[in-house]
Amino acid sequence: MKDKKLFNDGFVNFGDIFSKTIDVQKLIFESKKLLDNAILNKENLEKIEISQNDFNDDSIGEGSYALKRIDQHNKEISKILQKIFNNSQLNEVLEKYLGKNFKVHQISVRKSSENDKGLGIHQDGPGQMNLVILLDDNNDIYGSTVFLKNSHLINSRAEELKLLTPPFFLKLYRFCLSYISGKSGDICLFINRTWHGRYPSSGKKSKYLIFISLHAEGTEYGSEHDDWYNDNYLGNLPNSKFKDRINHKVGTTKISDKIFLINDSSSKKISLSFEQPKKNKIGNISLLNLFYLITTISIVYPARFIKRCLGK
Repeated sequence: MKDKKLFNDGFVNFGDIFSKTIDVQKLIFESKKLLDNAILNKENLEKIEISQNDFNDDSIGEGSYALKRIDQHNKEISKILQKIFNNSQLNEVLEKYLGKNFKVHQISVRKSSENDKGLGIHQDGPGQMNLVILLDDNNDIYGSTVFLKNSHLINSRAEELKLLTPPFFLKLYRFCLSYISGKSGDICLFINRTWHGRYPSSGKKSKYLIFISLHAEGTEYGSEHDDWYNDNYLGNLPNSKFKDRINHKVGTTKISDKIFLINDSSSKKISLSFEQPKKNKIGNISLLNLFYLITTISIVYPARFIKRCLGK
């Protein structure tokens, strides 16, 4: 049932499926402490042995912070994540969507502060998915990742339609947007082709969560702004699926120092089938999404034309 909701809507909350096998409260405590310490020392990250590439300050939207490779920076977090990725139930779903050789990249803890200005509607790379662990109860839209429900079934990408919109558009179209509600410790998944952004904060509270970027077989991953896991950390990990998932040298072909191609196999990859929804006869665009497309086009396109004319 949950798998079907993910397929149809583009996102789902699987609930607290790991509460009996992992120390959720320890994961929450250690993750928040790690990020808060990085924020406190953001002018001198070398002091706490964190690279500048690992810390995001406002680059993911003003008033939001993120720290990458949190498992490498904290042994307790690493132990818990190993248990999560060795779970057969989770691996079954992920391998169905991403292929048996999918890779894990950018394990981050993110904070949406009281002053978070939000992040505009966008999409990410082909076949990409995110696993999200809520570190706070999420009962409202403020500071939450928001989605245009089942927009992964829109045949064209947002950038192709030139509809990558700024954060203030989220308030105009709040009635069109959905968010993942849930309790701290809940495990959520979303397909990154689904049009998504982050709703501005209400100014009352911060929200923390863990974002884990997942990449399908046959796709390239990596970034000029990211560091790979270091050999010392990987060498000290026990042999496991988690170790293979995060190691960019296993099951990949090197494109450059920062970009690797994940080796493909014959296994089905549902996430990549969404890249051509019309050709693969997957679903239909909803009336709400059609309304969003028509009205944003009627606002954005004339505004850009006027701006170009005034700039001449």
